[in-house]
This record gives sequence, C-alpha cells and structure tokens, in this order.
Amino acid sequence: MLIHGLGGSADWWRRNVDALAARHLVLAINLAVPTAFEPVTAELAAWIEREVREPVHLVGNSMGGHVAIHLAARRPDLVRTLTLVDSTGV
Repeated sequence: MLIHGLGGSADWWRRNVDALAARHLVLAINLAVPTAFEPVTAELAAWIEREVREPVHLVGNSMGGHVAIHLAARRPDLVRTLTLVDSTGV
C-alpha cells in the first residue's frame, strides 16, 4: 500500500507501480489532508480490514509516512512491513 505525501496524490507513485506489481498487489491510495492523524489512521485500518483482509506492506512518503507510522503503531496486526520515504513524524 503506497501512501502519498501532503499535497500529492496516488499519481506520485506511477513510476513505481509496475515494478512492484510484478510481485505484489499494489494499492496506491489518495488521502484527504488530515487535520488529525487518528481519524485517518482509524479509517485506513477499517478499510484494510474490510477490503484487503490481511496485513499489508506500507510505504509512506512525507506525510503519508506519518500516517503509516500511526497505523503501524496503533494496529501492528495490519502491517507486514513499514517503509518510510522522506517521512515526517519520525
């Protein structure tokens, strides 16, 4: 699961998707700009539980990394690996 940074979109990952898709199901999501990370984290966790139904590899860039950190800390059962790219929140 690829999570973009502030002011971005899932399109930021377009050059990575094909290479990753050779071995993985790739989900590049669009996030609204969070005013607080807890609601975004809860919504993302619920979506993973409902739609994916297994732990995911999280890759977060900038603010997306910050969201990924919150998700991994709050719901480690939903996260297989965590990769941070120029992340905030560290």
